[in-house]
Amino acid sequence: MSTQKEQKDFHNWLLLLSSLAATITFAAGLSPPGGFWSEDDMANTYIAGTSVMRDKFPTRYLLFHCSNTIAFFASLAVIGLLAKNIKIKNRFFLTFVAISFLSLCGSYITGTWVDLTLGIYTISVFVAVICYMSIIWVIARVCDTYTGKKGDILTPTCMQGRIKGGTRGGETPPNDRAVP
Repeated sequence: MSTQKEQKDFHNWLLLLSSLAATITFAAGLSPPGGFWSEDDMANTYIAGTSVMRDKFPTRYLLFHCSNTIAFFASLAVIGLLAKNIKIKNRFFLTFVAISFLSLCGSYITGTWVDLTLGIYTISVFVAVICYMSIIWVIARVCDTYTGKKGDILTPTCMQGRIKGGTRGGETPPNDRAVP
């Protein structure tokens, strides 16, 4: 695959992820968890149209709002840079996508926190996903070092021959060789 094609595919992948994150965070920003107060309640100082979560759980709301806002604007920054076709290193874009992903996860955790047990469960799943992604990344980097080639994160170089066509260079798989 040519370098230009790989770069274009990478930019398309980033654009898709960033658009998805921007859509999710925009929707979450306009309708935060718990919804809005439907009418004024002067006894409890609730004002119609303000977030229920902000009044009932101010710390959670602050964490939700900050992480959701960071995810939204990081996604918009990636979309804007890709739309202008600015030549920036892939690590720069990946950093923005990582910030957006982590902030999106933070906003999900704070928005869905009901009690300590469910909160710990949600954080545990998040940590497990991050660990899994880290292990895959390490395997890909080890394969790249071992083969001396640079593969992508989904198909490390040491696996590409086995995935595409079953073997490398048209050789017969060991299990299918004729017995003399």
